[in-house]
Amino acid sequence: MFKKLYWHLADSLRGYVESEYYEGILLTALSLSYVSENFEATIPDEVNLRELVKDPVNIKDNFFYSLRIIEESIPFLAGVYQALNIPWEQVDNKVLYEVLIKIHNVRPSTQDWDKVVQSIRDRTMRNVGGARGEHLTPNFFNKLMITLLDIKEGTSFYDGTAGAAGNLCEVARQKRHLQKPVELYGQEMNQKVWATGKLYLLLTGCVDAKFVLGNTLTDPQFLEHQQVKQFDCIAMNIPFGLNLNDRIYDQLENDPYYRFSLGRLPKNNVDIAFILHALSSLRAQGRAIITVTNGVLMRVGPDKNIRQNLIKTDQIEAIIALPEKLFPTTAIPINLLVLNKNKPKERKSKIQFIKASDLYEEKRRERFLTEEHIERINTTLLKGTVEKGFSILVPIVELKDNLLCSSYIQEDEVAIEGHGKVKINSDRLKEGPYPVIEMKKLGKLYRGLNVTSRTMEEVEEGPYKLIKLSDVQDGQVLLEKLSSIEMKTNFKEELYLVQAGDIIISSRGTTIKIAIIPEHTGKILLSQNFIGFRPNNEVLSNYLKAYLESPIGQYLLRTKFTGTAGSVLSPKNLEHFDIVVPSLEIQKHIAESYTNAIQTYKKAIQKAEADIKRSRQKIYEDMGIVSAFQILSK
Repeated sequence: MFKKLYWHLADSLRGYVESEYYEGILLTALSLSYVSENFEATIPDEVNLRELVKDPVNIKDNFFYSLRIIEESIPFLAGVYQALNIPWEQVDNKVLYEVLIKIHNVRPSTQDWDKVVQSIRDRTMRNVGGARGEHLTPNFFNKLMITLLDIKEGTSFYDGTAGAAGNLCEVARQKRHLQKPVELYGQEMNQKVWATGKLYLLLTGCVDAKFVLGNTLTDPQFLEHQQVKQFDCIAMNIPFGLNLNDRIYDQLENDPYYRFSLGRLPKNNVDIAFILHALSSLRAQGRAIITVTNGVLMRVGPDKNIRQNLIKTDQIEAIIALPEKLFPTTAIPINLLVLNKNKPKERKSKIQFIKASDLYEEKRRERFLTEEHIERINTTLLKGTVEKGFSILVPIVELKDNLLCSSYIQEDEVAIEGHGKVKINSDRLKEGPYPVIEMKKLGKLYRGLNVTSRTMEEVEEGPYKLIKLSDVQDGQVLLEKLSSIEMKTNFKEELYLVQAGDIIISSRGTTIKIAIIPEHTGKILLSQNFIGFRPNNEVLSNYLKAYLESPIGQYLLRTKFTGTAGSVLSPKNLEHFDIVVPSLEIQKHIAESYTNAIQTYKKAIQKAEADIKRSRQKIYEDMGIVSAFQILSK
């Protein structure tokens, strides 16, 4: 019944107002119904919805009068209806009456209001979407965040980027049975979204929630003892991709509440500022959960400095990687950052990584988490469970430069081109007969030169040749195909010149290309699409190529790709790449055997192609059609 309510409303309003206003109109009408049922002693009889629908002729005037009286009678709703900014002038008496009579006839019971709220949120997100629906978080996501907080009775909850109060409503929904209620606090900077959240809170029965308007970073509204107020539990779905302008940046750098003391804030994103605000708002025994992108977990510069300080002060409890495309407004990968100022003894100096990126169901191209998915993630976090391929506890001293789950948890069954599906157990590498040595100890890693039309020009005869991604085919560098270029800007050529025997590895793309630089004349530069490696005298190039192209080599290379959008490989990521290194004599034998195997394979392919060509030629001759066509290229 409630799922159809949105569509019934849309039928009435279609052609009068834009769909972006459906949510506000429906919430306003529903709030009138809710107040009529639950605040009869507070409002006069003529304001009650059952009285309004008795006078369709004057419905519009009576409706606005009712909203004004409700705002005056219920302090929680003061200023809310005007803040929704609904173009009521576009809705005539007949349409408004049609909307109100439908709402009156539904009359949800007390236990059904939660279903109404969730249904409206779902439908609004699905049918408005885009930038206009970004104030809403999917219901299942709110449920996940609040479940993970494990909120106890008589405590406090805060959301500093509350949007339309989804997390606040979810806390009320989950903790309604508690004898001592949870105190609810939230702040939102968009007036219309704040008003929308107020109505969601009303319909959820949360008129005691302290939900205020204002910019959390520049004007935090909850203060105590000249500092930001602290809470037991915090959940924040922070906005992604926002920058700090100079004025706001300077204001935060001189924050009177000392929220940003763990390091200088980055200017190009606001994520870290919200994280530090949440940390400052968290009590000594509290836990906070914040949505973050991969960039927060891996960026260098100021982000890295603050990230390292969070690690050193042991305030990060867990990182949970979630599936892509859970939000209708973005497809970028999302993680949950779990902060805890007082981790259990067994968790101290450790961070739990939970790789839940494969946990989702999909229906009508929409991804969502089921009750079972939420329960699995919750149980794993609360119990600190270690599960191969899903969860691991990593000591702080063993952490890498980033906090991406993929850097610590890898799939053990992967599809590798040329080998099919392969089960991997990389832990057994060190159990073998030969030493395992990190790549940085076996030679020099270097990156390719970032070239664009502004920095270089292709010419007939230039001082340099350039290796691009398309110049490597079947494990070979096609020297005769290399473009001749001339550089327009100054650069240190010695950093990017390749030498015979260097290994090059593609740094982007779905297929990993590996080749050995052959003997050549002239100067050849490596483009930004490759990482170069110059082996020392402990490892042979041909052996290393065979190792990198093996199932274990391909698997380990994949684990080194990182990125916020497309996956990218960097020299830094390869420094700790493990290589099995037998003696040079054994390496030589392996390299020769590998080369011979490839040559045998290529000869077999060539023979098979020649055989099929002859067979086809004979068939076409028998058909009598040979003179009618000529094959110009293969």
